[in-house]
Amino acid sequence: MTSSVWLRRLVRPALIGCIIGLISVAAAAALPAITATKVDALLVDVDGDGKADPGDALRYTVVIRNTGDTDATGVTFADTVDANTTLSGTARTTPLALADSYNALGNVRLNVPAANGLLINDFGAPAPTAVAASGSSTQGGRYSVSADGSFTYDPPAGYEGADTFSYAVTNGYGADSATVTITISGMIWFIDNTAPAGGDGRLMSPYNSLAAFNAVNDGTGNHPAANDSIFLYESAAAYDGGVTLLSGQRLIGQDATSGLATLAGVTVPPFSAALPAMNGGNGTQTTIVNATAGHGGNGVVLSANNRLHGFTIGNTANGYGLSGSNFGTLTVADVTVTGAGGTLSLNTGTLAATFSSLSSTSTVGGRYGFSVQNAGGTLSVPGGVSISAPSSTALYLNANTATFNFGGLTLSTSGQTGLYASSGGVLNVTGAANAITTANAPALDVNTLTIGASGVTFRSVSVNGGVDGLRLNNVTGGNFAVTGGGAAGSGGTLQNLSGDGVRVSNSGNVSLAYMNITNVATGSGSTPCGIQDASNCASSIDLVSANNILLDNVVINGSGQMGLSGHNVNGLRFTNGQVLNAGNGDDEFGMLFSQLAGTVLIQDTIFSQMEEGAIRLYNNTGTLNMTVRRVTMSNNDAFSGFGEDGFQIEMEGAAAATILVDDSIFTRLQRDGV
Repeated sequence: MTSSVWLRRLVRPALIGCIIGLISVAAAAALPAITATKVDALLVDVDGDGKADPGDALRYTVVIRNTGDTDATGVTFADTVDANTTLSGTARTTPLALADSYNALGNVRLNVPAANGLLINDFGAPAPTAVAASGSSTQGGRYSVSADGSFTYDPPAGYEGADTFSYAVTNGYGADSATVTITISGMIWFIDNTAPAGGDGRLMSPYNSLAAFNAVNDGTGNHPAANDSIFLYESAAAYDGGVTLLSGQRLIGQDATSGLATLAGVTVPPFSAALPAMNGGNGTQTTIVNATAGHGGNGVVLSANNRLHGFTIGNTANGYGLSGSNFGTLTVADVTVTGAGGTLSLNTGTLAATFSSLSSTSTVGGRYGFSVQNAGGTLSVPGGVSISAPSSTALYLNANTATFNFGGLTLSTSGQTGLYASSGGVLNVTGAANAITTANAPALDVNTLTIGASGVTFRSVSVNGGVDGLRLNNVTGGNFAVTGGGAAGSGGTLQNLSGDGVRVSNSGNVSLAYMNITNVATGSGSTPCGIQDASNCASSIDLVSANNILLDNVVINGSGQMGLSGHNVNGLRFTNGQVLNAGNGDDEFGMLFSQLAGTVLIQDTIFSQMEEGAIRLYNNTGTLNMTVRRVTMSNNDAFSGFGEDGFQIEMEGAAAATILVDDSIFTRLQRDGV
């Protein structure tokens, strides 16, 4: 670097002297090594005699060198000017431009004001100005420098690392140049389907379609890469075609509730152009749809460790809204899936996901409405899940350790299971209006599941046709309940089933209310299940190794074998119910139980027109405390050959029982009341 210092002095009254100082700093060494030399010259010779006379101008050139390998800072130069010269003006120096450095966020413009611009560390007297210029940086970015030192800089699309450009300064006494280094880190790609075509994904020139982004989302060169963020502007028009993410990429829509920098995990450097503000409350959504077969017909296809925020996935009729296998840890917030196509298809990974709501109006090709398998973590849907007309099971959970929290659940199918859960996981279903309605398939088929502390609650469950209506096996933890709405049948109707209406095995804490169970166990045949081991009966309600069962306002009308049956049941409460027309052969009862234990209450219930007796109990172990109060047992005399006592009790072996029959009616029975 060089700098010239001009000093005007008078020699005696009329001789003018001028000093120029030249500063030269060599490359750094281990220590600074500073030297200074001064040379004078006659700059203006008024009378041309080659001598310094009064009125002439002298130039002193001072060269200061650093020959060491370490920068020398705070250097001060002092010199005594010849006593025969006199200062007549002001010192002037040629400009000295020093290197500048700034930080930038990938694909985001810098707007650096003059107060923080290129001239703040430059020197000269008078102060220099920058030479206005624009051009391309070393790596292909664009810059534009103004005379006051302010400048704009657009990083090369997709580039991270160091980029440089040069600028020049002048002050009328000389010129100098310096290098500006921009360090670019972090990467956000921008997609705006209202933008002109030809964009390259930068903030000032976004892609205008998912297709344009997908075409380069391959991780090569300066293309979108793993761990980059992608921002979607909201638009009245949906983004069509779907997107497949790379590992660690974050897909962020403008409907998110947190800021873009926070969600992208970046720090915005000073002087960066403002990132788009989130705008989730204005009614315009950021929506992705896919009407094609591209990306498997899915809206978003995951890789590993993706993050999703602030958008809606609409119709994906040929696939799922969100699909991923071996997806690492999936983080989701402020995302809604709605429309045709399945909602989720996720297999193997860890969930840290909260969806606003999930809904599907149909699926094709044997796709589930919702499917999660081999997953851990937590998936929550506070706005609820609604699935109708799927071409396979509506809600499918298999081999999970994850906890699922649904703030509502409505399932409607024909020929497909409503809810299937097997081999683990924790389920919470809350809300007052949850319902499952199926035709020719079970409403619930659950095998090995933990119900969470919030329970699983439905207002109604209805099935018309098929084998079983509701199956719960190896279900532990909290409460499973069908509550109804306080009116007869408001808890749903299970009807026209060849198997059980409800089968509960190795499970407990089950409550059913205001349900009608009609014309079930029609495929039971004529072979009884055995009056001393009621573990394999066909029944309206069949309980095996079950505990804490509550039945209220349940009406059973028409069963091919048993009304209620149970084996190894501990704790039963059946109130305000009816069991009508149970059985069509020998040893078929309104209620048949073996090894019934614990506290049992049958109250305000009617048993009528059963093939044999109303209630039959057989125990050879356990302790039973049973109350039968205000129960009517009647009308088994219309059947020839099989009629029995109203209430049959057989206790033997180690069985112990206390049974109270109170205020009950026994009428029109072929044999004894009790």
